[in-house]
Amino acid sequence: MPEAVYTATISLVRRLSSLNSLSFNVISWESLPPLLKAALTEICKAPSVTQFSANHFYISIFAELASLLSRMKSLKILDLDMIHYNWEMPNFLSELGIEEDSLPPRSIQLDELRLYNARHFMDCFQRDSCPTGVRNLKSLGMRSQADMATLQCFGTSIRELTLDGYPVNQAVHALKLQFISHFESTLHCFYFCSFESAS
Repeated sequence: MPEAVYTATISLVRRLSSLNSLSFNVISWESLPPLLKAALTEICKAPSVTQFSANHFYISIFAELASLLSRMKSLKILDLDMIHYNWEMPNFLSELGIEEDSLPPRSIQLDELRLYNARHFMDCFQRDSCPTGVRNLKSLGMRSQADMATLQCFGTSIRELTLDGYPVNQAVHALKLQFISHFESTLHCFYFCSFESAS
């Protein structure tokens, strides 16, 4: 991309002080110029940002992604369909250069969460130092095969649950009934998407 386009983009991003929703779609973080990355990181701090989505967002260092997310202190809706490598989990705040006093654990409480590569994010959400709280979710969507232990990490307040990527068999049917039972007191909508496995 021509340098003039990056310069114009940086100028535009710096003026978005009242942004509510931020999306990184089909972007390689490492390929962006340092000034553009700095501008995007800065806009993540805007108190108005309540929704973040990433679709085919390439970022090779998980700590950099966690750093971006931890700056969205008003975040309520998170939708992640990430392309990742062999991510190593950061020791959260200490490795992200953030003072723990300025971002206490679970201080960012999500209302809606959609995950499509859940394993690494689940490791994060279960850490005591994680600034993102997921136990009071109203809506959850997962495209990987979550088990009961995984779903229990999200509390019992979920009203809308979408699960995708399960084969059709008796064990999965029993698991589906467990999910319904666990959330029966609050669940209003349940979408369970499965597929016929190859014989």
